[in-house]
Amino acid sequence: MDVDSNNDNSDATDGERPERNADVISSGLQPTRRKLPQLIEDACEPDEHLQRALLLEHPLLTDNHSTPAVKSALTHNNFDPDELNTLRAKVSSELCKLAAATENEDMQLLEQVHPNVQRVLKAYGIKKLAFLREVTILCGCEDDEAIMYLSLGLPLLGWAPPARGLMNRKRPPEVKISDFLENRSERNAKLLKRLGPSKDDNVDRESYTKTLDEVRAGVLDGPFMSLEATGLTNPCVVPRHGILEMHGDSTAASVRNIDDLLVGEQNMTVGTLTAHRPTDADGLVSQVRAISEKFPRSRLMAWKSDFSKAFKQIPNCPTQLEYVVVAQYSPIEKCVVYFIVYSQVFGGKSVPLNFSRYPALLMVCMAYVYLAPMTHCVDDVICIEIAETIDSSRSGWMTLTSLGGWLISQEKSPEPSSKMNVIGVCLDLTRTPSEEPFLYVTMARLQSLDKMILQILLQGLLGSGQAASLSGKLGFTITGTFGKVGRAKIRPILRRAYSSHRTISYQLQCCLVWWRKFFRCYEPRPILVCLRSLPTIVSYSDGEGSLAGVGVAAWCPWLEHPVAAYTRVPQVVRDMWADLAGKPSYKDIFLIEAVGPLLILEAFPRLVKDALWIHFIDNSGSEASLVSGSSSIDAGDHIVGMTWERIAKRRLWPFFDRVESSANPVDKLSRGRSSGPWRRVVEVQFPTTELMALADECRSVKIGRTV
Repeated sequence: MDVDSNNDNSDATDGERPERNADVISSGLQPTRRKLPQLIEDACEPDEHLQRALLLEHPLLTDNHSTPAVKSALTHNNFDPDELNTLRAKVSSELCKLAAATENEDMQLLEQVHPNVQRVLKAYGIKKLAFLREVTILCGCEDDEAIMYLSLGLPLLGWAPPARGLMNRKRPPEVKISDFLENRSERNAKLLKRLGPSKDDNVDRESYTKTLDEVRAGVLDGPFMSLEATGLTNPCVVPRHGILEMHGDSTAASVRNIDDLLVGEQNMTVGTLTAHRPTDADGLVSQVRAISEKFPRSRLMAWKSDFSKAFKQIPNCPTQLEYVVVAQYSPIEKCVVYFIVYSQVFGGKSVPLNFSRYPALLMVCMAYVYLAPMTHCVDDVICIEIAETIDSSRSGWMTLTSLGGWLISQEKSPEPSSKMNVIGVCLDLTRTPSEEPFLYVTMARLQSLDKMILQILLQGLLGSGQAASLSGKLGFTITGTFGKVGRAKIRPILRRAYSSHRTISYQLQCCLVWWRKFFRCYEPRPILVCLRSLPTIVSYSDGEGSLAGVGVAAWCPWLEHPVAAYTRVPQVVRDMWADLAGKPSYKDIFLIEAVGPLLILEAFPRLVKDALWIHFIDNSGSEASLVSGSSSIDAGDHIVGMTWERIAKRRLWPFFDRVESSANPVDKLSRGRSSGPWRRVVEVQFPTTELMALADECRSVKIGRTV
């Protein structure tokens, strides 16, 4: 039996899994990283298993939506819109009084902190430590050490301070700081030997200008013409260089400075006990669903906000200045110069955690004092609310951050809207509440990908680096579509990322052409906020190895009797599977079993649609592939890819689970025995043509066909 490799067997104590799974489930997807507990335990008789299955609540109906801050804000919001707006105005007034009452202590605390910390806390907005302390105490924030560390500075090397309330996830250091320092001189010499001008003079100039801006702000000191001139005892070099990048739907690239603590080996010393969980597309869908279910008859709107100079607002630990000395080529001095770092830097392993604990803290405060349901993706803040109160939540956010001394980018904090580009996707709430909201990948991003793929096809070349980049971009793109559609079409590109070949095979050509068609037929990802209004279909499938029989049955709540179907996998298809595997005596039970859900969709296209769907299958490898949307082998990719494309067309919300063979009500049906609670068994034609066409793409790789 072939076992698929999609299961994740990572440590069950990792705090990321249950929190991440909650977001994924409430966004309408079945988690893939850590398998959820089996819905019905083993050792059941078929009739018992069926009766229990028919009483199940579909797992996607979970009420565990979004983050604790969002849930807290919604749980306690029992006000009508006018009352809430009035309440928020009063809260802002009281916070202003609190800021006035702590003003003297704020000044005293700021003067008492270490001078190197002080310069960062004054650089981009003057942080009000006493005010922030009182607000976090008032709100009962779990991360009660956050303000203390803001006044002390957070280390870039060694163990990062844990942030209570974030995910528990232990990642120990690879090396000790003392061991890192032993090779300081040799490492510095090696790194400095590589530093010099890039191939783009404009990038060098803009990168260096940004560095000098940081010096003027006070978060860097320099430039120094030598390491000795810094006055540090054991300076450890970190190379800085600029990269061109496109932000969102920008039409022009801008320069971002990267401090490469990976190459400098500082990141090897970093250990963490907690981790931040940035909002992604699944988290955004989960957030919208939570708001929609709380206010099902209200029009929704959203606003976003952005921390300006985000990482540079958080100080570095003063005792670690010598461990991170930025080295950068100066287009003015025409040589490498050095800078002492006083803030967090872009490129440090612990930096996202060190910064993200503060937006996370503010989300809790906003939920407690303003009842505003907000999430964040590192420095991007997202709020979704009903139209009648959206302005007061944004006003409250601006008040709280201003009083606390946080610098917020006004340019990246637009007024509330029904349509908003955020975290790489567009959230469209314009038709709420009469129609469902949705999110989609922007047309600019799709056109950019289409242009990239067209260029690859015209050149006939795809190297490993470009394949890795393309697979990552496509992986993000499918987060903005239905279910797991497209995952099976990423694997051939991902395989090329680990290959030394450059010429495009026929299989890759077909795959890339599929993506271009996908871009043209792209449909947004729906955010179905009324899942409980949908019926739940329960089905079973089973495959039999010797004769390759596949039997399926589905129980629909509006039908008195279940429906059933049977087919046999044609020998020509089995021969094709063996050919792809390169094994004449190939054991294909994994593939036979995986056909089951596809058979249901082929047999009952008018019946199995617009519904919640629980499907039981007794092959673990097949189940894992269907949950993931892709398989470790080409033939499996063909089957699950076709299955998910049909799931999307039928608007089904599936959940695949395992049933042991002895408890499977259709176990005998796969062996051609038609007796059962169904009135008749439909004979279904196997989708031979489509699967053979897909196989031809793979066969061409073996015979060396290229374009």
